[in-house]
Amino acid sequence: MDQLFVAIAEKCKTAGFLESVISKAHYASEDRELLFEVLEKILKCMEAGAAWSGKNMEAQAQGTGGAGEAALAEAGSVKAQEVVITLGDGVDKLQEEYLAACQLTEAYMVEVLASEILLLSYAEYNQWIKSNTDKVVSRYHFIGADAAHPIEGLPSFLERSCLPVTCTEGYCMLPKKTVAFYAELTGDRATTCEGICMGCGRTDCPNRMEAAQTKGNRALDRPLTYGYARIFGL
Repeated sequence: MDQLFVAIAEKCKTAGFLESVISKAHYASEDRELLFEVLEKILKCMEAGAAWSGKNMEAQAQGTGGAGEAALAEAGSVKAQEVVITLGDGVDKLQEEYLAACQLTEAYMVEVLASEILLLSYAEYNQWIKSNTDKVVSRYHFIGADAAHPIEGLPSFLERSCLPVTCTEGYCMLPKKTVAFYAELTGDRATTCEGICMGCGRTDCPNRMEAAQTKGNRALDRPLTYGYARIFGL
């Protein structure tokens, strides 16, 4: 398993992670044992299938990219990466197995835990960039969030990652427990990443974190629970 996911797994194994999930998702203390059981299975699936890719976007690549690349690249230097992070299809299969067995509680726990793990992945990616390059991440640009990053570009974006990640005609990524985004980079290492909500126009979202709350990646302390509708594909 890649070092990025090793770091994520270590954080998931701490008591603080599970207690945070219990608090955020309003589980009872008696749910702790079952949550831990499901978490262990997710981490086992990740050992076999979790993967990530960060493709540098350079000025000479502007002719083959979309508007997002042109907006983020500067002459002669890497200013952004195309990033895809997936927990792998094993997590999807685990959830499907629970659903097939009518274990809806466990299936929803997969959704909650996987969402929290993906939230951790942003912070670990930021740390990887800081530790392995002379840049830091300043903000994220999500595909489909604005005209500069059209959702129609998702298939080619995923193809360039060279990961086993695709999307449906409706632009639903497969495996489902996957995130894809442009990471804007800066040489100013004092910069604090704006967080995952800052480029989103959904100001009415109950999970939204304002700019003042994102310092030190505090945006990653909030849940993105998508609910039963996402599990059943409704």
